Amino acid sequence: MSMNRDMMAKLAQMQERLAKAQADLAEKRAEGSSGGGAVQIVVTGGMKVDSLKIDKEVVDPG
Repeated sequence: MSMNRDMMAKLAQMQERLAKAQADLAEKRAEGSSGGGAVQIVVTGGMKVDSLKIDKEVVDPG
C-alpha cells in the first residue's frame, strides 16, 4: 500500500513540475525573419503567433 502512495506522491510532484515548465515555456517568445526582414514573426512557447509583419512590397510588388 505505501508503495502506491509513494508512487502517487511522485506522480503529483511530476505533474506540478510539468505544469510549471509549461507555464514557463508559455512566457517565452521566439522571433524569426526572412527576406532581409521583409517578413517577421514572433511566436510564444505555446506555439501561438504573437505577431506577424509582412512588408507591403512582398505582398504587392507592383
